[in-house]
Amino acid sequence: MRNVQIYLDSLENSKNPSLLHLGFLHHEPMGIRAIDQTGGKLADGTKRQKLKEFRLYTYPDFKTKILHLFCIGDKTSQPKDIQYSKKQVESLRKETSER
Repeated sequence: MRNVQIYLDSLENSKNPSLLHLGFLHHEPMGIRAIDQTGGKLADGTKRQKLKEFRLYTYPDFKTKILHLFCIGDKTSQPKDIQYSKKQVESLRKETSER
């Protein structure tokens, strides 16, 4: 969640949020962004040990300033997670165009 908050803060403070490059942020098709848990320390200040890589798939809507959260998965579910996220983006875009 720390990286999600950093991303939200960066989106709000950036003049061009589509160009954000953060170490934990992965650009996927259709404007989808995957956030991983890279970096940071534990509550007691010690460095994190190697964690299994999970990603939270999101879609930042720059017009409405809403960060949509779709799903969380690991490397084995990545293709399905991206396909699911793409369908969600298509649905959001269709909904927006009908307004």
